[in-house]
Amino acid sequence: MIRTDEELRERPPRPAPPDGKKQAGRLPGPAPRSAGPASSRRPHAGPQAPPDTRRTRRSGPPPRRLKLTRRGVAAGVSATVALFAGGALVGTLLTPAGPPGPGTPPASVEVVTRTEAASVAFDGAAGWLADDHDGTVRRFDAATGRPVGRALHVGGRPVAVTTGYGHVWVADISGSRVWEIDPATGRAVGAPIAVAQGPVSLVAGDGGVWVASLLAGSVSLIDPHAGKVEASAALPDGAVRLAIDPDGVWVSGQTHTLTRISPRPARGTLRWRTVGVGQGPLGVTSGDGAVWVANVRSGTVSRIDPASVRVTATYAVPGPGGGQADPETVAVWRDRLWVADGQQGVVEALDPSTGAQVGATVRLPGVLRQFVLDADGTLWGTTANPGTVVRFG
Repeated sequence: MIRTDEELRERPPRPAPPDGKKQAGRLPGPAPRSAGPASSRRPHAGPQAPPDTRRTRRSGPPPRRLKLTRRGVAAGVSATVALFAGGALVGTLLTPAGPPGPGTPPASVEVVTRTEAASVAFDGAAGWLADDHDGTVRRFDAATGRPVGRALHVGGRPVAVTTGYGHVWVADISGSRVWEIDPATGRAVGAPIAVAQGPVSLVAGDGGVWVASLLAGSVSLIDPHAGKVEASAALPDGAVRLAIDPDGVWVSGQTHTLTRISPRPARGTLRWRTVGVGQGPLGVTSGDGAVWVANVRSGTVSRIDPASVRVTATYAVPGPGGGQADPETVAVWRDRLWVADGQQGVVEALDPSTGAQVGATVRLPGVLRQFVLDADGTLWGTTANPGTVVRFG
């Protein structure tokens, strides 16, 4: 079977490890969330507006866009083993292993709970896990890792979760819908909202709740007050992952681009501008006055000026043990750029101004699937093989 991320990379699957565990499929996850005012309304699905066609052109023919099939996405989701292991705080501190790096690790890693949930988000002292294995969304105590209340069964394959506007939002890739959950009751608010095919990433912030749909290659904007899609746009290079900052909504493409979308539609139409980055962009984040994109196939990270939407620097990411780097997920935290490898359980910290590695490689219990910053500025992550939620310190 071909997995979703492998279709994006055009790389053959890695052989199964000796213990027989299947390599986890890593779907694009959400960017750090931002909250807005709570509201109440009656949800319903709404029409999608026609796409805007304005974009920045590149000279020369663009790289071939990969065609992702329904089967490919289903295979990628099925490869994700998501099993929530309820129970006590694990509290394991992990230290670097293998060849020593330049200095000591710039961060410690604490395992808060063991789970292979696809995505995690935070709402105050509570965390929310989207489990794409059994189709549930579960709340847990961020301090202890213990589950809180009963899991909500939404069905399908919930692969991304975020919080904002007083509610929890969950994307179901197989049902092409977004659920809204009331955190006070743990129950769904009305019927799910229909979105474009294959939603894989969510972010709540300026404008509303934004959804990236991998199969449709489009971005949708949900009005959180009306509970319907207010506007949508099919992007020329597709849509993989999302981030949001005061300058707009940032979308990584399928082949070589990053797109900035204005958070305010013009008469129901989304406006955007696109810039070329490295090959195979996946993870995207903002911080330290820039927007950052992890380019999987190029083994690099691109720094983009948010005002001009231009690449101002490209950093080669050091691979584990001097091998090929596979940068997939990025975050800006403690004045460092944190880059997670998509094939091995390691994270490198880089100086944002120079791209130089800072300290030794940080080792994780498994391959990082997602970085998330909570409201207090704490950096979290989810891993696969084994599945955990970790807190960086």
